[in-house]
Amino acid sequence: MHQKTSDSHGICFTYLFTCQPHGAALSILIRAAWITIVRLLATLWRASSRRATGWDKTVTQPRWQPLHGAHAIERARLTVSFREPLPRKLSRKLADKVDEIREEIGFGARNVRELHQISLGPNGAPMPQAATQTLQGWDFRRLNQRNDIIEMLVHEGESISFETADYGRWEFFKGRFLRVMRDLLVAASDVIDISQVSIEYIDRFSFDGAPNNASLSSLLVETVLGSLPEPATSGGQLWHLHRGWFEPWGRDQILINQNFDAQDGQIVNRGAVRSVRVITKADLRPSEIVELDSIDETLEELHKRSNKVFAEALHPEVREVIGLELDQYA
Repeated sequence: MHQKTSDSHGICFTYLFTCQPHGAALSILIRAAWITIVRLLATLWRASSRRATGWDKTVTQPRWQPLHGAHAIERARLTVSFREPLPRKLSRKLADKVDEIREEIGFGARNVRELHQISLGPNGAPMPQAATQTLQGWDFRRLNQRNDIIEMLVHEGESISFETADYGRWEFFKGRFLRVMRDLLVAASDVIDISQVSIEYIDRFSFDGAPNNASLSSLLVETVLGSLPEPATSGGQLWHLHRGWFEPWGRDQILINQNFDAQDGQIVNRGAVRSVRVITKADLRPSEIVELDSIDETLEELHKRSNKVFAEALHPEVREVIGLELDQYA
C-alpha cells in the first residue's frame, strides 16, 4: 500500500511500503529510514527559514545581553521624601522601630550617618556658620557572604529610601518595601507630611563582542539614538544621554528622568567589555501632599510609568528577551 507523510510546514514525501510475509522486516526498516529522512529534511528547512528571516537564536553573533539573563535590573530603589528634614528625636524613634525587626528581616546593626547641609549666598559663597546644618541619619544593610550590600534602608535629611540588588519580581519588591517601611511612614507622617514618592531602576546590558563593534541599533530604538552621532551609535565612542519630561496623573505630575551611559570595563578571562547602563526614574510631584493610604496605588502607578518608558526605549527583540510587553502598560 502507499503511505504519505508530511511535516507541519508542507514538505511532503510519498514512499512505497509493500507488506509481504517474507519482506515484513525489510519493509519496517525501509519505512523507519524514510521517516527519519523526512524529519531531518524538515528540520533543515525550518532552520534555513529562521536564518532567512533573521530570528534564529542558535546563530552565534555578538549581541547585547541583559545583566541577569531574564532581566537587566542591577538595582532598584523606592524613596519617600518629606516636606522638611526629620527632627533628630523622630529619626531616632524610626531607627529604634527598625531595630525591633531587623533580625527578622535580615538586616545588620544600625550605621549612623551625618549629612552636612551648607546654605549658599547669592554669589555662590557659603553662608555664615550659623547657616550650616548637621543632620543625623542612619542605614541598615543586608549583606551576602561576600559582604556585598544586597538591601539597604537609608534615612538622610528629609528622605527614607529602600533599595535592593536582589530584584526578582515587582510584587516581592513592593511587599518587602511595605513590610520594612509602613510603620516608619505612619510614625513620620504623623509629624511631617509626605511630599514626594519616587521609584528608580538601574538596568544594565553588556555587549558580548568587541567594544568598538557594539552597535546600538540592536539595543535601543531610533527615537533614542537619533540625538547621538554615528561614532557613538556604531560603538566607536563612549557616550551619555539624558532626557526628562512631566506626565499628568489626575491633579498631580509625574517627573520622568532617564539616563543612558555607555561604559567600558574589564572582566577576568574575557578582557574589555562595553555595557550600557539605563537609569529610569519616575517621581511623583503632588499638587498637595501624598496621603499615606494612597501609597500602594502610587507605587503601582510609578512602577507602570517607569516600565513603560524603559520598554519604549528598547529594541523589540530585547524587550522580548526580558519579557516586557508594551500592551501591559497601555
